[in-house]
Amino acid sequence: MKALKGWLACLTPLVMQTLRGIPEDERLELVFEEQSEYAPYAELALRCFCILDKPWKRTKDGRAKLAKWSFVPKGSTLMSDPADYFAYALRELWTDPTSKRTDWCKPILTSNNGKGYGKILYRPEIRKIIRNTQTLNTLSLLSEKLKLLGVTVSEDAK
Repeated sequence: MKALKGWLACLTPLVMQTLRGIPEDERLELVFEEQSEYAPYAELALRCFCILDKPWKRTKDGRAKLAKWSFVPKGSTLMSDPADYFAYALRELWTDPTSKRTDWCKPILTSNNGKGYGKILYRPEIRKIIRNTQTLNTLSLLSEKLKLLGVTVSEDAK
């Protein structure tokens, strides 16, 4: 994961939550700034969202909610600029809320009364999130295996 510099670790939950949040009759198209070092990993992750094994991954007529994705060269479109500005504004806000740069960025953050969303995560917090996610995934797989074997878990144990 370190080789990906957090890019893929952010992409997966972002797409997952977006697909869960859009209406059942809408589809999503994603456009990313071209980054050749991440593209193969992003391609693999995004293809997984087209496996229609969960209701939140498909429209009510059965098509994948993730319609398509593409990578465009830097500077070839203005489509990625707002995200860059927003990310920069959030970084400035969370790094130094009293700085001149943060003041300059305030208009971008007005959707939340100038407070921004989220926070900067530091290494110990990120490691804890990853460990907890791995544990939950392991427990989920174990639960599925137990169901296949016909073993039921009482509600008290959950």
